[in-house]
Amino acid sequence: MLSAALVLSLAAPAFAAVEFGGKLATEFELHKVADEWVIDGKTGLEIETEVRAEGGDPIKAVVELSPWRFESGFDDDGDPEDPFENPPSLIALSDLSIKKAWIETQGAYWNGGPAVSTRLGDVDVKWNDYVGYLDERRGITVQGLPVGPSLVSAFYAWDTDDDTRPYGVSASANIEGVDLSGILVRKADETNYAFGAGMSVMPGIDVKGALALDGQSKMLYRAEATAEGLIEGVKVTAAYRHADEDFRPAYTIPAEDEDGDTIGTGHDIADRNHEDNVNYDLRTGFSVSAETTQSGVHMVASYDQPTEVAKFKADTEVQGFKLAGEAKMRSGKVEKTELEVGKNLALAGFDVETNYKAVIKPGNDVEHKISAESKTDLIAQLQGLSLAGEVKLVGSDVSWNTSAKYTAPNGLNLGAKYDSVEGASATAGVKVEF
Repeated sequence: MLSAALVLSLAAPAFAAVEFGGKLATEFELHKVADEWVIDGKTGLEIETEVRAEGGDPIKAVVELSPWRFESGFDDDGDPEDPFENPPSLIALSDLSIKKAWIETQGAYWNGGPAVSTRLGDVDVKWNDYVGYLDERRGITVQGLPVGPSLVSAFYAWDTDDDTRPYGVSASANIEGVDLSGILVRKADETNYAFGAGMSVMPGIDVKGALALDGQSKMLYRAEATAEGLIEGVKVTAAYRHADEDFRPAYTIPAEDEDGDTIGTGHDIADRNHEDNVNYDLRTGFSVSAETTQSGVHMVASYDQPTEVAKFKADTEVQGFKLAGEAKMRSGKVEKTELEVGKNLALAGFDVETNYKAVIKPGNDVEHKISAESKTDLIAQLQGLSLAGEVKLVGSDVSWNTSAKYTAPNGLNLGAKYDSVEGASATAGVKVEF
């Protein structure tokens, strides 16, 4: 609310330069539900306003709005999501809610002083993975203040989860070829620290390390060395890390599994020893990897403890064929192998991108997937028509789908699809960015 009030207060002649931006997309889909043809709709809306000081002064105010009735949003691919029901014909101001709002200025705090970046409102503090990962919060940040050879930044935030007011200071510098960094984060009566250092020992060999302490002086540390060029065309990395069993910083990067799903964050990282936790720094052990390209084949091999996971990847291109393979082993046993072949073909006047992929998991049927995609201008009335098809075979189960997509001159995106499992469907939508 404070941010909104500050932004609205800028509606004065001194801040006459107002810019609006965002995107709006709507898509309708015709498909069958319980043997009945129905039409579903999706929408996404993001609006951003930016106010700049007249005369080019380095200050701006931004408000991102979203209408609550539409349950608006976009997925990771930029497509609209969330069905809407009974949409209003007009969007009233009362239907809008503030998604984010902030004021940001670039300049000094005193005459002749150094220029720094100051932001008030919604801030994004991801300054340290171990103790300074607050993500998006309401608050204040000041970044880039030169103090001697270092750059200093500070934040003050509001944590609505437990009604606390965390704050912190970070600094970084390069002193005689050594990169140094440090951060202090204070939350209630708890103080967390993290320090880092890195340097080039000699041409081709880089080393770096990090140390973090939580409020109970439990620690995490990591050391890593990278050698590149000592053996021509080969890059080798080795790392060791340790984390005390009760290491519980207030704000650490979320622990995720291999699918990117969060399984713990902050004080709630009890699942850090879960076998799928890829936030390895929370698990004592070591890792090694080697990467090289030989005779046109790019190869990567890695091993990690205590997960006992070994991975091997290779890809190359031979006479227009794109070849790739990947294998994952755990405790000496193969968990999954993927093989992929792709090639661009010229067939009957069409440039077709074809691909074959096999996924092999011990104890399961091999999954085969063949796909083809092409875009053509051969049909004068349907310039840019995209055609695609896919066949999937798992054991004796065969499934397939085919689709066509086209953007009309009036901006509408039209599509038709038939899936052997879900049946036929058709889509029509439009997306506008402004």
